[in-house]
Amino acid sequence: MSLISYDDSLECYLFTNEAIKVRLKRYLLIWTCLLVIGASTPSYALRCQNGLVQNGELKSEVIAKCGPPASRELELPQTRGDQIIKGAVTIERWIYGPMNGAYYYLRFIDGKLVDEDIKIGL
Repeated sequence: MSLISYDDSLECYLFTNEAIKVRLKRYLLIWTCLLVIGASTPSYALRCQNGLVQNGELKSEVIAKCGPPASRELELPQTRGDQIIKGAVTIERWIYGPMNGAYYYLRFIDGKLVDEDIKIGL
C-alpha cells in the first residue's frame, strides 16, 4: 500500500491533443507579437539626444535631433548642358559617429531620409 496518492488527471490533460493545440497557439501568438514589435523599428536606427531618426524625415529634422554630421557628401542631379534632366535627384550622404563604436550612414534624396545603415567597429 502506498502512502502517496498519485493523481494522473493533470498529466493526462497536459498531453492531450487539445492542450498541445492551446500551447502551440499561445506560442504562435507570442512569437507573432515579438516579430511585429521587432520589425516596427530597425534595431540599428540612429538614436540621438533629441529622438529617434526615421526614414522620411527631412534633413532639418535630423539635424535638430542629432546635430550636424561628422561628414557630408553631395551628389548633384544629372544635367544636360545647363538643364537638369527631368526626374534627376539630389543625393546626400551623411555619416554620424563614432557613437558607441558604430558609424551611422544616412542617405537623403531631395532632402528626405530614405536609407540608414550602420557599420560597427570600423
